[in-house]
Amino acid sequence: MFSGVKTAAFVASAGSGVAIVISLFVIGNLFMEVNDMYREVLADMDEFKVLSNDAWKAMMARNRNAFSFDSIFRHKRQHIRSNTGNPLEEE
Repeated sequence: MFSGVKTAAFVASAGSGVAIVISLFVIGNLFMEVNDMYREVLADMDEFKVLSNDAWKAMMARNRNAFSFDSIFRHKRQHIRSNTGNPLEEE
């Protein structure tokens, strides 16, 4: 009777030990995959930063050429002067 209980306890202990060892390997594998993904994301973000900075510089260079100060200042009206002294009267 005790030999059957001992065998069952041994099988349960061995099975749980194997499950723990497999779980540790899976956790290690997941940790490595997450770190690899993190490194890939950082590399992609660096590449994106370079591309976006280049695009921004190109847009600013294009807009810099199109901008003129004439659009800021308004043209003032010029009064028509006549010999009579009335600015609204033409000669």
